[in-house]
Amino acid sequence: MKIKCFRMKDNGALQRDDASTCLERWRGGEGRYWIDIENPTPEEQVRWLSPLNLSPLVLHCCRELGQHTRVVPLRDEVFLEFSVFAGEAYSQRGFLAFLCLDNLLITLHEAPIPNLDNAPAALGQMGLAASTIPVLVYALLFGQASQSAHVAEVIAGKVNAIDTRMDRDPDSVAFDEILDQKEAVLDLDAVTSEQVVCFDVLGNIKSEVLDLAALGDYLRLLTATARYNDRIAERLNTRVVDLRQRYEVHQQDKLNGRLAVLTVLSAVFLPLTLLAGIWGMNFDKMPELHYAYGYPVALAGMTLLGGGLLWFFYKRGWLS
Repeated sequence: MKIKCFRMKDNGALQRDDASTCLERWRGGEGRYWIDIENPTPEEQVRWLSPLNLSPLVLHCCRELGQHTRVVPLRDEVFLEFSVFAGEAYSQRGFLAFLCLDNLLITLHEAPIPNLDNAPAALGQMGLAASTIPVLVYALLFGQASQSAHVAEVIAGKVNAIDTRMDRDPDSVAFDEILDQKEAVLDLDAVTSEQVVCFDVLGNIKSEVLDLAALGDYLRLLTATARYNDRIAERLNTRVVDLRQRYEVHQQDKLNGRLAVLTVLSAVFLPLTLLAGIWGMNFDKMPELHYAYGYPVALAGMTLLGGGLLWFFYKRGWLS
């Protein structure tokens, strides 16, 4: 388990603090704090959350991290959880949970979320001078929405590259490449759609510990960013489906071309096979068998017949 603790200064900046004593100071009414807990065990969760006197419902939600998106607004606490991009390179889908209390925010997640480390610097650059928990929550939510937009941009670049190669050299595109992008787009769609739902719900919550509606234009920017990301995910999904269909059409065209060549060859050799079958019969009275020039004449006739059929199919474009 990794624990990081920050104290909110009066100007809205975050200062690293001692995690072992911050809860005691918080219970004494001293300061505002953000505690980030990564990959906690059940025992560690109990040790950190038990002193907070949480409601049974919120405790149950904390014990079931990473299952689904939810927002639980109560009188003295608000719990929310939604999908984010996690991992060292944002290559996997994870969950991020927020536990909001009066002057205290606790974030819980299993996989590492690198952009959380940038939150202290980002909060100072956003120009939100108010030192409150809703402002901190907004900054963290906006960071996740911005990260989703970045992932969408990366996926769009890869889809564009495959699309260009599909136009210029379809044989250079492997089916696994399209499947990889399809999985990435499905993850993006799941993350963005859940963020839209979560942010919309948060905008309608009137709580003493978390009132994002009071942020006004900032909240509208947050929800607009989430909806934009969701629309991008839908468009990327449509493009990936189109790429898959074009790939399958190209493969079908290649198969049809091979079948066409085999059909032409079969049509050429079919009359030759018929002649060989006729002359291979074992009858005593077959005039051709006693003709002195029968063998070369037969070969010449079969050659002319096969060549004539090939020329006919070529002129009709069946060999192209």
